[in-house]
Amino acid sequence: MKHDEGFTLLELTFALLITALASITVGHSVLRIVDEQHLLWNRDLLLQNFRWAQVKAYEQDAFTMVHLYPYTPVYDVANQWKVLHRYQFSDGIGYKGGYLALGSGRVTYGVNGVSHIGGTIRLTDKQSDELDIILYLNSGLAEEGELHR
Repeated sequence: MKHDEGFTLLELTFALLITALASITVGHSVLRIVDEQHLLWNRDLLLQNFRWAQVKAYEQDAFTMVHLYPYTPVYDVANQWKVLHRYQFSDGIGYKGGYLALGSGRVTYGVNGVSHIGGTIRLTDKQSDELDIILYLNSGLAEEGELHR
């Protein structure tokens, strides 16, 4: 008596192979999306802190500062040299090339809310995605740049 029900070993092997390949592809895509969201979140938090420092300088009639450490992914928000908050980027987020490519890591806002620092801060993640923050000279304006893959 011959049983023709079920799947053969070859069919099961191919089904498992296709499932494994699909899982690897989807898993890699999900990790890439998560890393990109961490990068966006860190950029947005840094922009928010730039804007907060600018508003506080204007409101309190005293200078404020965002101090970016050049070789570590850490920055302070200070009010007249007193550190109010210390932030660290998420794991895997840092500066392109491992260092801050900005003339000075101290972005100071005067009593009128203007900063005399200009340049680009480029953040990167584990997947080599890069995101810019653009600081405009003599204006205090900080805006988000584009995502580079």
